[in-house]
Amino acid sequence: MAQKDTYSKFVAMAKFVLPVVAVGLFGSIFLFTKSDAIREGLIFTNAEMAELATGQKITKPHFAGVTQSGEAFTVSAKEALPDAPSPERIDLIFPNAEINTKKGLNIISKATDGVINIKNKSATLSGDVSMDTSNGYSARTQHLVFDFKTGNAQSPNKVIAQGPIGSIEAGSLEAIQNLDIAPQGGQAVLLFKGGVKLIYTPTETNSAE
Repeated sequence: MAQKDTYSKFVAMAKFVLPVVAVGLFGSIFLFTKSDAIREGLIFTNAEMAELATGQKITKPHFAGVTQSGEAFTVSAKEALPDAPSPERIDLIFPNAEINTKKGLNIISKATDGVINIKNKSATLSGDVSMDTSNGYSARTQHLVFDFKTGNAQSPNKVIAQGPIGSIEAGSLEAIQNLDIAPQGGQAVLLFKGGVKLIYTPTETNSAE
């Protein structure tokens, strides 16, 4: 009986962790496009690119599209400020990313600030970073870094995640996909580190298991 209960908790925890992995969201929006997509206007419309070419601030930039895997997404922000006419860095104020998976899951990511580093093919979200899924899972942290080439993401700060089966707190978080080695992607590995605290909340369904 104890072994069965442990297995049930493992299954429940997997159901909790995997949707949070899917929240590797903001990076995945860029990852399944060609490598130069950011510089070529992935997150801006053609009209906004005219402003971008002058190195001026862009108000309410917005882009919608579909990833190579067929999932619809949108990226927007209150403001975007490139560092030059041919930018290597774009600062975002109140960035917001949303992706709808083919399985019907909606994932939304928001932050106070964001930076896209075109040269290094990376992005950073900072200040009240939130990640929410339509099936009831959410995660909060203060700093999240995405590597567009590898699909890996990490948060060196405290992470709090919760969902229907419980909650988890950790000193840091790392999501590993290594898309540079396996371009088609596979199951991401999510690592919670540093003083991990897990609170399992059994439901009637889980208890029956």
